[in-house]
Order: sequence, then structure tokens, then C-alpha cells
Amino acid sequence: DADGNGVIDSADVAAATAAVVAAEQAYQDAKDALTTANTDGLINPAEKAALEQAKADAEAAKAAAQAKVDALPSTEQTAKDALDLRLDALTDPVITVPAVNDADGNGVIDSADVAAATAAVVAAEQAYQDAKDALTTANTDGLINPAEKAALEQAKADAEAAKAAAQAKVDALPSTEQTAKDALDLRLDALTALTPPAVND
Repeated sequence: DADGNGVIDSADVAAATAAVVAAEQAYQDAKDALTTANTDGLINPAEKAALEQAKADAEAAKAAAQAKVDALPSTEQTAKDALDLRLDALTDPVITVPAVNDADGNGVIDSADVAAATAAVVAAEQAYQDAKDALTTANTDGLINPAEKAALEQAKADAEAAKAAAQAKVDALPSTEQTAKDALDLRLDALTALTPPAVND
């Protein structure tokens, strides 16, 4: 009992070894969790939290093992050196938790959500322009007959439906994409009401 801690030195070595094994397992568990979470290329907030916890657990296990190894008496230097080497190896590769890229957890990378919302806004803008063009064309002679009125009402309905669909996609964007969300909202707000004229022919 070289360190006078009331425990036979070989038992101290066994306890330190067990702690190193536990640290190695915790690091492996963290790496496995990272691999599993990364299989689809998406990291949502829940996955990030779980990975951060696994990393913290691994680092805590390593620190606890290091304390036990450091406390070994000099008479156990060979065992101490061997265990230190094993602990030093628990840094390569370093466990790096990736950033969240699926903040809303919908299974689609956030940048793809923005692209889809942007495409929907572009489609809405085009539908509004088509409705305005139809109105201009129908108004060239100053006459609106029932067929023209029906076509204009349909163009208006199509435009409003496209705007509503785009708004839903924009509203669904996660808060991590607030800048893009605000910009798309402004574009949708610019799509003001269409009013087909009354039939006068």
C-alpha cells in the first residue's frame, strides 16, 4: 500500500483500469451516436442535445479515469504509464458535435426548406403577374364579357391559392432561417389584391 490509502496497490490499479475501460466505452458510445445521427446527413435539435450529452459523459468519464490513474503510487509506474497512454488516445478523433441543420425536425435540411419556400414565392409572384397580364389583355377594348370575367376570376383564384401555398411554406421555416423568412414574407406582402372588373358587355 505505497500511497497509504488503505487499499492494496494492485486494487488501485484494477480500479484505475476499470475507469479507463469505462472512459473508452463512453468515447465509443459518443462516436457511435454521432455516426447514427449522421446517417441521414441531418441533425435536429434533439439529436444535437443527445450528442452533446454523450460528449459530456465521455469527457467526464475520461476526467474521472485520469484522476484515478494520477493517484496511482510510483511503485505502479508501469501500469500508470500504460493507462495514461490509453487515456491520451481518447482525443483522436476528437468528438465534434455538428451544428443543427434540421431545426424543425421535418427530415429536410433547412436550406432545402428555404429553397422550396423561395420557389413557392416565385410561383406566387408569377401567378399574380399572369393574373395582371390577363386583366390588361381583357381591358384593351374596355369591354368585359362573361367569359372574360370568368377567366379573370379563375386567374385571381389561382394567384391567391399560389400565395397561400407559398405563405404556408414560409411560415413553416425554422427560426434559424429568420432572415430568409423575413425576406420572403416581404415579397408575399407585396402581392396585393387583384380585382377583376364587372361585366359590361
